[in-house]
Amino acid sequence: MFLTILNYNRGYRVMLSQALCKTSRSYTTLQLFYLMKKKGFVHSVCSYTALIYGFCREGMQDNVFQWLDFMQNNGCKPNVITYMIIVKFLFDNGKFKEAMNFVSKMERERCNPDLLTYNVILRELFHRDRLDDISELIQVMDQKGLSPDSYSYAALCGGLLKIGKVGDACELLLDIFSNGAADVAVYNIYFQCLCQENKSREALSQLKRKMKVGFKPNNVSYNTMLSGFCKEKKY
Repeated sequence: MFLTILNYNRGYRVMLSQALCKTSRSYTTLQLFYLMKKKGFVHSVCSYTALIYGFCREGMQDNVFQWLDFMQNNGCKPNVITYMIIVKFLFDNGKFKEAMNFVSKMERERCNPDLLTYNVILRELFHRDRLDDISELIQVMDQKGLSPDSYSYAALCGGLLKIGKVGDACELLLDIFSNGAADVAVYNIYFQCLCQENKSREALSQLKRKMKVGFKPNNVSYNTMLSGFCKEKKY
């Protein structure tokens, strides 16, 4: 099978590596990786990043850093996606300091974090209730010309909600809505804010109003409403 795969063009080979890693078959990918190298194919940053992603998914920390070193020793420079995958992996495993060290390493190597990387950091800072660091990070994003997207807003408002600052979250959400930069995930957080303040009827009214102008709720929207009404015992 692998010999047939090697006859495909480079794009197909990279896509296959990514698919195998996403299905927790990193060692199969590794076999393909070595076979391709033996056949004379030069691996790109995409190949290495796909393999590192697979090891992260399977929690193989030693393999992650071993292959990062191997990648660099072979003259292949990690890109922002490579680093972002590792940073998120470290955050998910409770290794905040190590993750932030990698962010600093990115900047030293002039591999500037992108908006997605900052969103991952932003979410982690909220989980740790580090409000001063959040404020500083937002200023850094602004200085670099990175405008928050829906994921950023969801991370910001969801973080405020998680640490009990419901009023602040609602205020920020209303500002976001006035700028027209919200998607269903951001509106779901707003509905959750209202329900937490025992305003389930208002949340439902807002949902109906939005649906009349094309808003498409999802399961989270409806479950938030149900949970709010059950909490208030308004069946």
